[in-house]
Amino acid sequence: MGPSAGNPEKILDSACAVIARFHELMSPTEPDSDLVAVGRAEPGERVTIAPETYRVLELARQIWTASGGAFDPCTPRRPGRFGDLELLAPDAVRVHAPVALDLGGIAKGVAVDAAVETLRAAGATSGLVNAGGDLRVFGAAREITMLAGERERRVSLADAALAVSGPRTDRSPTGHLGFYSPRTGLEVPARFVAVRAPSAGVADALTKCALVCPPDELRTLFGKVGAELLGED
Repeated sequence: MGPSAGNPEKILDSACAVIARFHELMSPTEPDSDLVAVGRAEPGERVTIAPETYRVLELARQIWTASGGAFDPCTPRRPGRFGDLELLAPDAVRVHAPVALDLGGIAKGVAVDAAVETLRAAGATSGLVNAGGDLRVFGAAREITMLAGERERRVSLADAALAVSGPRTDRSPTGHLGFYSPRTGLEVPARFVAVRAPSAGVADALTKCALVCPPDELRTLFGKVGAELLGED
């Protein structure tokens, strides 16, 4: 981490607390999480959510729109799709059909972006935030990363974010449902995908789009948001 105006250890702790806060709010299993509250809502009900959750849903809406619905954080467990959620700025949603949200495909990336903002606000001029599969480098820092798949790749990052997705392992989050196409409702085989983008939230979401979008459509989507597909197996 570059020079800062405060205690480096306290600043790092505050960035870690930001990531923990996102996890707490958007856990699919914690009874008091925003995701559980939205999942309990009846059609037409307004649900108050934390600003962090609203921020994730707002970015999810942008990627959902840009991808023509290829990115959809609503799982097949309930009939509603992301288009059935009405965002009510700055801290609420209205549910128009029963939904089961799973923000695991984007929330960690947005949390990384928020942690970077916390570091910068505290005076850090450069650094790296890594949240296990989602990382972002800012300022003058540069990271050389080895990507694992069927073949290794070296990736250089400077003022950019990287997100990696792959098949489920014994380290995958509990309750992970795998991947499916929002367009067909059918399961999509997981594979190794790595995406570089200006922000970790965008990179995280686009790893899921890479699993379901045809190549031409994917190139158009990546061009819209300034992202790059670094590799896939």
